[in-house]
Amino acid sequence: MSVKVLLVIALGVIMIVVGTYLFSTYGPHLLAIETGELIPFQVDSQKDFDVQMGGIHAITTATELSSGFNFSQYFYISGFNYPFQISLSSGKLLISAEIRDKDGNVVATITKNQWGVSNNPVATLDKNYNSYAFEVITLGQIPILQVVMTPENRIFVGGVFYSTNSTMIAMLNDTTIINPEESEISNYNQMIFQYPSDSHLGKLVENSPYAFGSALMILAPTEIINIGYVLFGIGTFVTLVVSVNSFKKRNSGKSGRGQKKKTEQKSKKLSLRFYLSEDKKGYNSGKKLDKDQCERIFKRWNKLEKQVLPLLDKEDSEKTKWEKKLESDYTLFWMHEALKKAQETTISEKFADGFKKAILEKCT
Repeated sequence: MSVKVLLVIALGVIMIVVGTYLFSTYGPHLLAIETGELIPFQVDSQKDFDVQMGGIHAITTATELSSGFNFSQYFYISGFNYPFQISLSSGKLLISAEIRDKDGNVVATITKNQWGVSNNPVATLDKNYNSYAFEVITLGQIPILQVVMTPENRIFVGGVFYSTNSTMIAMLNDTTIINPEESEISNYNQMIFQYPSDSHLGKLVENSPYAFGSALMILAPTEIINIGYVLFGIGTFVTLVVSVNSFKKRNSGKSGRGQKKKTEQKSKKLSLRFYLSEDKKGYNSGKKLDKDQCERIFKRWNKLEKQVLPLLDKEDSEKTKWEKKLESDYTLFWMHEALKKAQETTISEKFADGFKKAILEKCT
């Protein structure tokens, strides 16, 4: 096989392997998640950490996070109790939170990255998530909780947070509003994920700034599964077609060479039958021609000549064409008759010529 063919086959096999993984393992694994865990990116404890809440950024160290991060130490808001805690343990960022709506109903909880959502339809409308981001929306399609574990030691927390005497909107556009108007809350719709989640599970909004790592992270599990089937189908088709065509060409080449060699040997054998002892016994020494055979062949030969010879008497521009036709017809005639006599599917021109001479000289 050529290098090009091998590369195409290798590509097909890779597509089959990747496709199988997507539709049999990765996609179904995402679909099977009913309760999840935030899996933060690898952290570097030697570097500072950026904890963001809307437009509020707090730069802290691994040592401070290990003892528990307190947002109030950085940004104190009178009457507002931050509903979440962030810490660092064994090189892993952990977040815990208890989020309530304005009526005090628990909407969602996170305990050291393990999250859960209330089944109360009054409190929540939907949720969506992937391995590093989590979002809950209320009936008014307001994102009440948004958490993203971003690369390079960063955590983003957003949403609408209700406390005893204060309310906060931490927005995705790097904005924080303290004690917002009700209209500002109802109009907040900056979401991380697409909805409804049953058909867009794990799928981020288009052009999301939170699409980290693999491009598959912006796709829903069902889309990942479908991509897997497509890759598997294309890979299988390419591999089979290229392999079969290559096999056919290789065998065709061998068969062609073998057939050519066989034909040459057969032609040589047939021609020798007429020419090996030509000087001693004549042209038809290998095949006897009886009188009836000669007569039948001559009869067909004379018929052909009667049809063609009158055309050669013409003295016009068509004469050359008819001469060529006569030559062609004569050749085909003797090839055809020689084939019938030899009872073969192919013969050499030398055999046919010898057969012609044998007929003209021995059967008259």
